[in-house]
Amino acid sequence: PLVARKIGAHHFQRWDNADSGSLGSRHVGKVLIDCKFRLAESQWGTLGTSNAPAGVIYIDLSFNQPKGHKLASASVQISLQEYDTSDASAKGKRKGKVSTAVASGLAVTDQFGPQMLTGKPTTQYGRSAYSLIPEVGAVVANLGGIGFSGEKEVVYLSQWVVEGHQISAPGDGGIYRTLEWKLSENDFTSQSHAHSSVVHTGLALKHEAKPFYIKVKIEGKLRKLTDRLTSQFVFPPRSRKEQGTAVTLLQLSSKHRHGVPLDSLARGLKDAMVQRNLHAVPRELPDSMPAISSEDFTTPTTPGSTGRSAKMDPPA
Repeated sequence: PLVARKIGAHHFQRWDNADSGSLGSRHVGKVLIDCKFRLAESQWGTLGTSNAPAGVIYIDLSFNQPKGHKLASASVQISLQEYDTSDASAKGKRKGKVSTAVASGLAVTDQFGPQMLTGKPTTQYGRSAYSLIPEVGAVVANLGGIGFSGEKEVVYLSQWVVEGHQISAPGDGGIYRTLEWKLSENDFTSQSHAHSSVVHTGLALKHEAKPFYIKVKIEGKLRKLTDRLTSQFVFPPRSRKEQGTAVTLLQLSSKHRHGVPLDSLARGLKDAMVQRNLHAVPRELPDSMPAISSEDFTTPTTPGSTGRSAKMDPPA
């Protein structure tokens, strides 16, 4: 297919003569997140008993974190959008307007991978201070030595996690046209010690042999360590959300309406992509780190939190 990356407001730059190209990237200081479309490896054919025009495409998500620059988390959304040429001749309107109407079967299927990757948990030991002072009515008082305080040893656990899931966005009429992968980093180790900088993904989609857009949206949080205290910075800035997005056009035609059945390949994506990523993970991961104080690390306490760090008492 013809592949063209959007540059500026009205122009697209072709790169389909290359084996691969970027669907979008985002710099955060010295951290770079990039989405590489592996065009040469992708396949086009049909899915299902209805022989619906489809494709299996492969995208590499790169999280390049130089020493001293670490992500807390990041998310990459891959969305399919319809290509509408009905008003191409209208004066003052750009060609290829994105339509929000549900007029086709353009969709991402539930056959994609990886859907879950987890790293080896890392342990840190520390001490937590506690105190108990009795209350009389609404007045807090230290009743002549009654009450106590002390310290106890605690264990902190953290691991990196990659999760993938489908999203049905507003305006898509309930059709799944977006896949999102979320990376939660290990709080205690650097990326180079925990996992590869690249997450290999694959997905099966239906396209009806018509042109469509692939929109990439990148967001995340950058962790900065200062005086052993952890803070997080959100990117893109909330006031400039569109800075984390990019659009690429895939120009398919009627010749892509038929082809080889892709059902077997699509069904195997979930496990195949897990295996591909396992080969890129370091064989040995650190089991423990130096002791820390409970004041140096904040664990999620909000009910229903999905954070990948946990605080627990050590076994007796």
